[in-house]
Amino acid sequence: MYMKTAIKYKIWENKRPLMIYYGIIYTILVASALAITSADNGSISVSGIEFASMIFIFISGLNYFGETFRMFLQNGLSRKTLFISFVFSIIPITAFMAILDSINSLIMGYITNYKSLYLQFYHPRYVESSGTGLQFFEGILWSLFAYAMLAMLGVFITTLYYRMDKKQKLVVSIGFPLLLFVVLPMLDNSFTNGAIFRGIGDSFAFAWGYQHGFNPYYSMLTCTLFFIFFGGLAYLLIRKAVVQE
Repeated sequence: MYMKTAIKYKIWENKRPLMIYYGIIYTILVASALAITSADNGSISVSGIEFASMIFIFISGLNYFGETFRMFLQNGLSRKTLFISFVFSIIPITAFMAILDSINSLIMGYITNYKSLYLQFYHPRYVESSGTGLQFFEGILWSLFAYAMLAMLGVFITTLYYRMDKKQKLVVSIGFPLLLFVVLPMLDNSFTNGAIFRGIGDSFAFAWGYQHGFNPYYSMLTCTLFFIFFGGLAYLLIRKAVVQE
């Protein structure tokens, strides 16, 4: 009973932000469609609105902890209930967003030269296909898995920062970008002759299905594994978290 109520609450909590977000998105899409159809030279284009949905769902994950954690514990709900309620609430939310974004992309594709983010990544897969049914279905699935993974990444980051003190937060916030964008490129150029980033690129191409005929199911599997990985780490952090004043 508590779990069902917690899941409903987490879904309700995202209702208003979703309404505001899609209100903005539809305003942008309508304005873009009007601008493109009225332009004679076709110089105006719009694509990849789904990237905004990825940012939205990632931020939703970042905002999942904090006050919600305090409220759940004050009402006698366990940390396990808090975590599981997020997992089961994020599935219908991301499914709703994936379906709506795919419908928007389909409509915009008929009106303008709009190309979805999914199609930008996996267009070669459909070059010889005359129908849009498979493309539409796989686009929904791909968006669903990608959104869910990003939501869980946001949860992991916010729980990690919640458990750290100020010095640890400072070290991670400065050290990780420094390692990724300064130290690693220097090591790659000085000692491995580009092998590190070539390896990263090859791993990405494999994980995203580019090496397998642009197969999106590889990326769906990758997103699932990352969802489980980040979710497991987040749960371990939540288990021993205490309410902070």
